[in-house]
This record gives sequence, structure tokens and C-alpha cells, in this order.
Amino acid sequence: MTASRKLAAPITLAMAICVVAWAGVRAWGENPATAVDAASAARRASAAEQPVDVEQRLMSRIEPGAQLDAGPPKDWSHLVLHAVPRVAEGDVKKASALVNRLVSQFHLTVLANVQAVDNLQPPLYRLEKVAIGMALPIGGKETVISSATQQALGAKLGFVDRNALAETETSLHGVRQVARTGTMLVFDAPSIMRLDKKNRSVTQRHAILVSPNTGKLATLVWILEPGEEGALRLVDDDARLLPESCEDDRKIYIDAAQFSFGIPNKQAFALVSLPEGDSIPIAESWRNLAVSKFQESADAVSLEQALRAALGWNKEVTQR
Repeated sequence: MTASRKLAAPITLAMAICVVAWAGVRAWGENPATAVDAASAARRASAAEQPVDVEQRLMSRIEPGAQLDAGPPKDWSHLVLHAVPRVAEGDVKKASALVNRLVSQFHLTVLANVQAVDNLQPPLYRLEKVAIGMALPIGGKETVISSATQQALGAKLGFVDRNALAETETSLHGVRQVARTGTMLVFDAPSIMRLDKKNRSVTQRHAILVSPNTGKLATLVWILEPGEEGALRLVDDDARLLPESCEDDRKIYIDAAQFSFGIPNKQAFALVSLPEGDSIPIAESWRNLAVSKFQESADAVSLEQALRAALGWNKEVTQR
């Protein structure tokens, strides 16, 4: 192997591995809302009304330096997802020590902040913000980093690791918010998953909802792929309801057929499954909403209403 090829191999490897960042039904019952008089109900309804956003937007990023070990960092109320990938299935013998290290190095993190509306009794809650980022242990503390801040934060990554981080950050640019209300945010994350004995390119759709009455948060994830004439279609008939503060042991499948001269391409690594959690059947009544491209605000509102029903969140304050 020439000197230039020896240098290119770990860089190519790092670029390929970056994609693994996104490699019984339980109903959540709610206590009935406290009865309020007509004037209070009107104030609550007015406070609940929020503009609906169906423009595709880049997801916000978590501020580098945020630490996760003691729960959600300052200014955040919920750790939605913390995913630590590892080589687990498939042609695991193809995974060198470098492959194993790069696969497991950066940990996808999703945070949310639920906020009570000022001066309302009983309280009324909104989903104030959601953001994503990559974390890794620094000095024994799980810390969100970026390429621009990793050295100052103490990560001091080497050349190959910096390239892997840069490619991972580039892959996060593909994660898009596709629908937003005052109490729900939906985002789509391009992913490679092991389905039907193949590493397939799909989209993981995440819906994060908050109960306006209790502030409780729920996160559902389901899998989409391109259908006919540019439409989306469901890969599975169930959505996954993630546990609170989901710590995902993100198992990675390695496909030896996607290696060339010992170097993997991006299709070589695939997520084995969605994070563990309860299955929520995608009922016929909201199958079309689950695959919506959100051309109209009403699509987002209708999906939120359907998800509330699927979760058993009844007698909710209507969010628009």
C-alpha cells in the first residue's frame, strides 16, 4: 500500500463510520384537568394557541460543553435520547480495533425543554425547544462537543478522530424539523438500518410531544422510506414509544459485502433496530398522517391529535 493510500484509508474509514450516529402497548393515562371557570378556560385556550410551522428546518444544536451525567444540562428539562453505538452483529470480524473505536466514539444526544406558561393556574405547559448534538466522555463526564470546541473542552482529538467528528456533524445537517406546534416537534433523521437482511437507507421520524396539563413528555419513532411517485411509505406497522431519558445501546450491523480492499463504504454500517420501548400500532386512522410531508398546517395538528389518542392522553387542552 502506497503512503498516500495508507493516509487515505483511515480518513475514508472515518467518513464511512460517521453515519452510525443515527444507525405489549402501554397507554399513558392522565389525570383529568382541574375544572376551571369560563374566564380561566378562555385564558388557557389563548395561551395554548401557537403558530404551526411546517417549513423544513435544520434542527437546533445543543450548546457544546453541556454535560449529561447528572441528568439534563442547565436550561433543559429532558434528556430525550442518548445513544452509544457499538459493533454487535454481522461480519464483526471485519471490525478492526480502529473500526470499533470510531463506531463507538460519538454519542447522539437529543434534549428537550418543557416550560410552563407564565401566570396560569393550573399550569399549562409548552414544548419550548428541542436540539441535537454529539457527546463523548471528557474527564469522565459525558460532554457535548463540536469540531470548533472539542480541543478547548479537553477532547484533544487526533487527526482521524477530527475527520470522523466533522463527517458526523455533516450528517447531522440532514436531520430536519418537519412539523412544529406549541406542544409537538417532528423531525426526520436519515438512517441506514438492517431490514430484510439488507442495509437499507431509510428515514427515522421522531415525534416529541408534551402534555399541556402535566408537562409529561413522550417520544415516538417510526421508520419511513420512499414510496411511489415521491411519496413516503411505512416500513413497519408500529411506532416505538421510547422510555423516559432513553439510554440506547445502539447495536451496529457490519456488512462485509460493503467493504472494498478492507475499506468500508457508508452502507457497511447499519442500525440493528430502533431503541427499545413499547410498540404503538399505527392505526388505519392515522397511517396517512404518519407518512405526511406536511404540506398544510392541518396535517401537523391532525397528527398531534392522533398521537395523543394513541397514547391515551384524553381531555387535553387543544393545541393549534
